[in-house]
Amino acid sequence: MRWCCMNKKDVKILGRVLEEIDFLEEVMQGFTFEMFGTNEEKKRVVIFTLINIAELVRILSEEFKTANKNIPFEKISKTRNISVHHYDMIDFETVWNTIKISIPDLKSKIEKLLEKPNLF
Repeated sequence: MRWCCMNKKDVKILGRVLEEIDFLEEVMQGFTFEMFGTNEEKKRVVIFTLINIAELVRILSEEFKTANKNIPFEKISKTRNISVHHYDMIDFETVWNTIKISIPDLKSKIEKLLEKPNLF
């Protein structure tokens, strides 16, 4: 797949997303699901970081989002909306799976994009 349609602002935003992901990885290092599930402070830090990632993704250019449909922008936005508006309804098993499966996948895709950005 060819990546395209990235402007300089998108490159900067993607770099900031990677910074948030790196922070999340650092915060969760050594944590098990059981430890995560009983640590309210850690859960709040993770949710806040996921919200930050979603807010950054939201301001990527529409051209970029349209050209890179393999990144689940809509799903990321929905996660943010649930986290902000319905914190009491968050399924922390889903959050755990997000940080262990979806976030590493997102990181990999962004890193590939930033290796050789095709700027317009």
